Amino acid sequence: MGVKMLNKKKIVNALCRNTLLTKDESKQAVEEVFSIIKESFLNEEDVYIVGFGKFSLEQQKERPVRNPKTMESMMLKPFKKVKFKPSKKISDELKSRGK
Repeated sequence: MGVKMLNKKKIVNALCRNTLLTKDESKQAVEEVFSIIKESFLNEEDVYIVGFGKFSLEQQKERPVRNPKTMESMMLKPFKKVKFKPSKKISDELKSRGK
């Protein structure tokens, strides 16, 4: 199982290559999509992309942790993290490939 590193530049290049959009138009489209998703998270809204999956915010509770360097105990403040759940279509495709 390999790892494909995607960044904005690679997404822009693929979008440009696979559509009739120019590189500038592709970059603008990618930036706008990411901006919309980020704005949804800042408004504490989930993002569901039909056929792809759901990005949701999950509240992590305050919990004790230990600094591995000093072994000092401390409390980690509560925070929110993004959780991704693939769509049924993608999950089924992965299962059928045996992954």
